[in-house]
Amino acid sequence: MIGEGGPCVPHVSKRIEVISHELAAAYRAMPVAEKLAFSFTAHEVLVDLIKVELIRLHPDWSKERVQAETAWRMMMYKEFTPPRPSVEHRTRGTQEDGEA
Repeated sequence: MIGEGGPCVPHVSKRIEVISHELAAAYRAMPVAEKLAFSFTAHEVLVDLIKVELIRLHPDWSKERVQAETAWRMMMYKEFTPPRPSVEHRTRGTQEDGEA
């Protein structure tokens, strides 16, 4: 469940998807700058998807709270799970959440 103290990602697939030989060859042939641009775009799309889902699930959250939760979720990966900051810490200083 997403929310206070709940896990960030309820289900993480352990399946590894293999790309075709043709697609792998196309990636290898890409110039480094193009590979980086592709990676940065993929990262931006992921951040946007997380933000949109958080706004859908929590329409009452401030922009700052959505930003903090998005940043926290972007840090998540299999080998390392940082402690989840408290809501007060993530929203400190925002007037919309009623905190100073």
